[in-house]
Amino acid sequence: MSAPFDPVTEFPRLGYLWENGEPDRPEVPALLHFSQERGLYVEVPFTSGSHEGAGRWFGRNPQECPERLLFQDHELDLHLFGVHVASQGRDPRYEPGLGGLRTEFAVEDRDRSDVEYADVAAVRSEIDGLHEFMGWRLTEMDFSSPPETPGPVLRYTPRAAVDVGEIDGLKISLVATHWAGQDRPNVSAIGETTVLRTEASSPRPVEDHLRLQEAFRDLLAVVCWRPFDFDGVTVQREDAPARSLGGTALHAQWRPVHSPYLMRRDRRDPKPEVQFTDVWGPTSFEAIGADGLLTWLRRREELARFVDPLVALRFAPVISPELALMQTSIAAEALAYLRAIRAGVDDKSAAHESFESRLRGLVGTQPLDIGDITSDQETWIVAAKNAYNGVKHANLPLPERPLPTLIALTMTGLLRSHLLLELGVEPTEIEKFAENQSWWGLRSAYAQLAGWPSSRNTE
Repeated sequence: MSAPFDPVTEFPRLGYLWENGEPDRPEVPALLHFSQERGLYVEVPFTSGSHEGAGRWFGRNPQECPERLLFQDHELDLHLFGVHVASQGRDPRYEPGLGGLRTEFAVEDRDRSDVEYADVAAVRSEIDGLHEFMGWRLTEMDFSSPPETPGPVLRYTPRAAVDVGEIDGLKISLVATHWAGQDRPNVSAIGETTVLRTEASSPRPVEDHLRLQEAFRDLLAVVCWRPFDFDGVTVQREDAPARSLGGTALHAQWRPVHSPYLMRRDRRDPKPEVQFTDVWGPTSFEAIGADGLLTWLRRREELARFVDPLVALRFAPVISPELALMQTSIAAEALAYLRAIRAGVDDKSAAHESFESRLRGLVGTQPLDIGDITSDQETWIVAAKNAYNGVKHANLPLPERPLPTLIALTMTGLLRSHLLLELGVEPTEIEKFAENQSWWGLRSAYAQLAGWPSSRNTE
């Protein structure tokens, strides 16, 4: 978690826009919003005579709006990237108007470093749950109060950074760190966290860094099956130092990133309760290791059609049984198709394989014993096929509840098992994650379905 004493940037903000590299252009009044509904949205008033100012972006035949703009107000600079016209307002040839701009992300600079942040040397992010995933414990409070040390003693044990590897010139590492300072009046605090860091030997586009950061977040959400998301993202340039109150340049400063696209969860509900329970214990870094993480980052695009439906399911604020069944079945189809192509099956044959055949292949090539949970593996495969087709096709009967939920929960365990296999996790390790009450509780749930085969072992 971020330090509670970091300055909070509040929106909306009233200031001016400047065109980068166009010192002769006049400053443009602007009101900058950042919200769930609007994202990063800039309201720009213009007058009927502003043909050389902002009005030229919004007219009947508008000139191209710059993709990068600088927003300044009384407190800070915000470098805006991916700027485009969202609404044109009225034609500035005739009367005043109010135009609208949207921007993909903004880099905040309270020191007004006067540098360009399109390319940066490093990006680091805090991801909710990452520190627990690593299993690190940095601080410990001792209240025994030995005679020579009155009062409690705080012990801090540093951890060496984990070098995940390098992809396309970007070095990836996991760094344990801590913060300390005043939390509120008369209260001091210390906290610990783990940050994901990507670093280049020379500045690289921010988007290159963020692509890896987002891929890591998506993996963490699926393997731990929690809606883990970014708590904060910052960027760094060596030529943009922090400055003292007297203006002296200090170390290279980390600058916050604001973006409506980084967060998958709803910002209006920072930690939503997703109504689709977990059936495993959370996966840990110890099981996956740096090699597994690097494998995922290198193969993110290859596995996207398989993993993306699970990511979307995990972050949905409300999930119906039918939605869960559809998302997991789509993921299963994508994985089976990928496996068929990888095994040398021609594209046409792989594309026309039946869902039942695909599911049978997935069930038989992973370490979890679906038969132990469902009492009869073949019965479950046929039921899963019929339920999926019933939801997908309007001319077929819908499956009766709670069968869609049970099938989706079982499918989630099956698919997460395959994902871990893709990352190189040993089957014996995967079996350990399924050794919990929730996973085995599915067995009694199936046994209670009317007409379902009795469980072979309901003890």
